Amino acid sequence: MEIRYKVIIDTLGEVYFSEIRAPENTHEPIEYRAGAETPKKMITSEMMMRSNAVFMRGVCTERKVIDWILESLTGYITPYQIKVILMSDNNRIPAIEWTLTEAFPLKYSMPYYKEDADTVEIEFLEIVYDQLIRIK
Repeated sequence: MEIRYKVIIDTLGEVYFSEIRAPENTHEPIEYRAGAETPKKMITSEMMMRSNAVFMRGVCTERKVIDWILESLTGYITPYQIKVILMSDNNRIPAIEWTLTEAFPLKYSMPYYKEDADTVEIEFLEIVYDQLIRIK
């Protein structure tokens, strides 16, 4: 597996991925009615800010990161800031850097998760975030 992206999840640790899909910007409008008015479809400002990014074929050695991903199953989600670094061809110099704010896991697939393993493969990780900020 060719590692192209280094992903730093706040104070939890690092994960390395070979592919990241472009963020999807889809919004489901909600129905809104004030008093006896006819219901209207609208998108709230909170809904407009949220976007998704998909990270594929990764490997993680940080137990805190895996715990954070697994915690998303419980419904209790702690958002973190995530820094994404696209590495140059020689994997030494960051080519491009982004920050995802208020990010948390939405979906994931870890096909060979073993609690006592040193590394965990992450086949698929979908992250929801508020803002995408290009740093470099």
